[in-house]
Amino acid sequence: MSETVIEWIAFLFYMLLFVGVVVAEVQWLIRKGWTSSGRAIGYVMTTDILGVGISSLVVLTIFVIMFMMVMGPAGKGGTSPEAAYWVLITFAVVFVPIFLIAAKRLFLLIFKIKSGKSAWIYSLVSSIIIILVVLIPLPLIYYSIDYLTKWK
Repeated sequence: MSETVIEWIAFLFYMLLFVGVVVAEVQWLIRKGWTSSGRAIGYVMTTDILGVGISSLVVLTIFVIMFMMVMGPAGKGGTSPEAAYWVLITFAVVFVPIFLIAAKRLFLLIFKIKSGKSAWIYSLVSSIIIILVVLIPLPLIYYSIDYLTKWK
């Protein structure tokens, strides 16, 4: 299987997971009786696209910075200490869930859906579900397909 086909399979799988999480989250808000279906769809789409989009840009920026640290000036090799790389990696890993939780909580207030302790719990649980269902399986699926196609 060519690399392009594997990438398309991974992208379609990502989109399928993302749509599934969006639908499940909308249903969760409606069944709890917190809001109407239109407001739930608007809230979920806004927070998920904004949260995943901005988080992805921040992580991409961090890895570009790390690449530049490795290459050093004029491509002659970097002299950055190992701790600098660990700080950037830790920030990239910690930023995604914290930003997603904060965005979901803020937009619950903006959309006037829910407030209080239950809003914080919802923000935390829904963010963890998004990360576990959408972001973690994708690399596993991609590399599994890639490994299986090269296996003889």
